[in-house]
Amino acid sequence: MPTTPVKFLFVLCIGFLANYSYSQCNSTDNNLQEYTILSHQESVATNIIDEISGLTYNDASEELYVVSDDGKLARRKTNGIWQAISVNDWSGNNCKTNQFGDIEGITYMGHVEANTYRYAIAEERERHITFVTLSTTQTSLSFPTNAYLKFSGISFTEPFCGGNDGIEGLAYDANLNTMYFSTEKNSQSIYSFIVPNNINGQAILPTQIIDLSDISELNTYAIHGMDILPNGNIITLVAKQGPTHVDSGLYDRMMIEFDPCGSILSQKDLEPIIDDSSELEGIAFVNQEICVIGEYGVLYHLGITPIASNPDCENSVIVNGNPIPAGFYKSNMSITSSGLIASSSSVEYSTGYNIDLNSGFEVMPNAEFHAHISGCL
Repeated sequence: MPTTPVKFLFVLCIGFLANYSYSQCNSTDNNLQEYTILSHQESVATNIIDEISGLTYNDASEELYVVSDDGKLARRKTNGIWQAISVNDWSGNNCKTNQFGDIEGITYMGHVEANTYRYAIAEERERHITFVTLSTTQTSLSFPTNAYLKFSGISFTEPFCGGNDGIEGLAYDANLNTMYFSTEKNSQSIYSFIVPNNINGQAILPTQIIDLSDISELNTYAIHGMDILPNGNIITLVAKQGPTHVDSGLYDRMMIEFDPCGSILSQKDLEPIIDDSSELEGIAFVNQEICVIGEYGVLYHLGITPIASNPDCENSVIVNGNPIPAGFYKSNMSITSSGLIASSSSVEYSTGYNIDLNSGFEVMPNAEFHAHISGCL
């Protein structure tokens, strides 16, 4: 077992496979309340990028990418060094269909060819999403011709331009080819759509799955970054209203997890774990941690609380089967599973550190599956 404190925290983080997501709603939650430890933090130099507005993680190249509403882009390479990527064709806060505009979000979409990957970029004022490719050695990015989507009833068309309250966060589920995006204020809505095979500047009609402003007990002010969790649910970073902590709570950040049907499953305030969370804009699930970053250029890594072991339980359990027998499976440290949970069957996993759902794991319609990082109960 690792001996340094930081590595030890890594081991204690939830360990689902990054390429797995559930096909059903309300299947399980990632229990955001467990993320109570600030394992470490690092800063991005302002001469590389400042005013950071979005964050994503490429789990294939193991690189982080951030964007700025000042028309900048940067990557964190595997050696920990941040590298600037110059953005060509930037129009500032103007709305141009042949230029980047007010860039607010970015999400990783997948592998294209050797060392080249696809990303989507949110342009706030136009309410467009632009699709780009980047190689791991590329140091500049030009606007791709007509490689964007507009949204009926939401987007603006040149020369008209929206305000600073449009598309803010992006998240892409590669397993379902589904993109999620959020509108920052006013409606505070989150939408989804299937990414079309051909993208040429056309307008499509997205599906609204949740409007946070309608949920009074949340008392939210705005939506910021988003990402897909390993269980297929969506995590979003929101600004709160109300008096808490050192800055009176105005715009303190909170994480919310909801499923693809729009049901809220868990939530977690970021203060006082982070002293002043009000500038945070980007969020990503990275190597079993939740990372957040904002305008000050500080990247925070959040881990979960250690769970005590049970001497009566095995440390590791492997659960396979086609179908997997119904039942409750538990261990101290990890559960590894592949196979099929049949319709009308009920299966539950509980462990302390890792649940690895390998390729081929499938939950059939009308089956019940729950997974918890709650120790050996």
